[in-house]
Amino acid sequence: MLSSNMIDIYEMDDQLKSFAKMMEPVGLHPNLVKHIYAHDRLGQILHSKFVIEPMYNPAFNGRINALYEQKLSTYRVAVKNNNWHQRIWLCERPYRVEELRKITRHGTGIKKDPAEWNKLLSELVVSVWTDTEDPAAQSKAWSQIFSHLNFKGIPHVTDNLVWMRKNVFGKVAPVRVYRGYNEGGMANGWSWTTDGDKALWFAKRYNKPNAKVVRAWMPADKILGYILARGEKEVVARPRSARIYDQISAVAFERMTKLQRRNF
Repeated sequence: MLSSNMIDIYEMDDQLKSFAKMMEPVGLHPNLVKHIYAHDRLGQILHSKFVIEPMYNPAFNGRINALYEQKLSTYRVAVKNNNWHQRIWLCERPYRVEELRKITRHGTGIKKDPAEWNKLLSELVVSVWTDTEDPAAQSKAWSQIFSHLNFKGIPHVTDNLVWMRKNVFGKVAPVRVYRGYNEGGMANGWSWTTDGDKALWFAKRYNKPNAKVVRAWMPADKILGYILARGEKEVVARPRSARIYDQISAVAFERMTKLQRRNF
């Protein structure tokens, strides 16, 4: 009978052989060849839906191919079983928004139950939205995603759901919103908040120059969603939807008292 130490050695040997096999000189998977791009500083980059290699090296083709085939196989099963969360998160980050757009556009049989569809779709939208650093880079996809959301039947039970404008603000006067941005950003973008202090945090993030806090009125019918995830009290609207009427430097806003900030 083999001791546990001997079994560990054999298992380690199998792992080494598997690793060595992946490192053998092989060609890149045919589906990935068209996703090789030249980069001024990094040389070649492999940028695909399931695999991203910032500094692509053909010596690692075996490992890259194995990863791609594993993710592709799992993805196909996820699509077949309507496992939408897994389907999205198998994709590399830059491709998740497009995958979400496909789901919101086509849906599946679950769409026959509006309440269940809305709940699941809301969870998907929030999870991908909060993982997105720059929605402006995929504005068209996000516009389509929010246009396919059904505003009816969204249960208000947990912070990770989208609380839609009809259910939160109703047909009321424009909502006061704030936005923090800095150098390289834009004053009238996708993401706003009803909390001025949170806007200040975004303005100061990364310690970039020209940090500013914007105050604006957002027409209620322009609000696509109100997201409570992460405690940001985030108001989502297409760029240039808000009516900006003031903006000051983050430094000046930070010096204000709480009362002054509320009246800003």
